[in-house]
Amino acid sequence: MLTSTQTDFLASLNQLRTDLENQVATLKESLINQPNNQFEEIVAEVVEREKRKNNLIIFGVPEQSSFLNNSQPADLDQSARLGRFLPHKFIREAKKLKGNPSFGAISLSFDRTTKQIEAETPTRC
Repeated sequence: MLTSTQTDFLASLNQLRTDLENQVATLKESLINQPNNQFEEIVAEVVEREKRKNNLIIFGVPEQSSFLNNSQPADLDQSARLGRFLPHKFIREAKKLKGNPSFGAISLSFDRTTKQIEAETPTRC
């Protein structure tokens, strides 16, 4: 025959087992629903960064009137790569433009995803 202490202990053990089973079921459900979305978001971000890694954004270039009239100049109808493109070297060399009054307002930046921009932007309290 079980003593009251043993009965209480077995009841506590059963309650603990039930609580753990519920927690495991909750964790399984959250794992089924969440990681796939997170995994897909991570993969999409990596793919987008890969697409953008050789892109540069040029700021401060004045608009041409031909662009405003929706007629592209002939020299922009086709483009060709003239050699190996090294974005970091290109940006380093572009800093020399700051000293030239004709190009001082022009700046360059790497093309970044929204998540990269958000990560670089300091938060304000």
